[in-house]
Amino acid sequence: MLNMIKSSGRIITLYFNEITKSGKISFWRIKWKNTSKALIMAGETLIAILVIGLFVTINTLFGRFSKNINKQLEASNISVKNAVFMGYEGRVNILVTEVASIINYAKKIK
Repeated sequence: MLNMIKSSGRIITLYFNEITKSGKISFWRIKWKNTSKALIMAGETLIAILVIGLFVTINTLFGRFSKNINKQLEASNISVKNAVFMGYEGRVNILVTEVASIINYAKKIK
């Protein structure tokens, strides 16, 4: 049971007394020094957690964006490389020098 609260400046003291099972009265007290500093520290911790969460969210969003851009660039790059070979598709009269240049180009882009 809370018995008394005393406040002097920045120190708050709570006095408790309690009756144990054996019938004895135990008496104890809690002193809180600089409670305002403790509340400010708790607030700073919560703000830090929010900032870290915001950073993680932004990092994830930019990661997804860059992943999509890289996929689009890769698909575009593949279609540009395939365009060289598509020029020879369906042709019957391909020269030996053209075949050699296609082979060299394929080795080069590998």
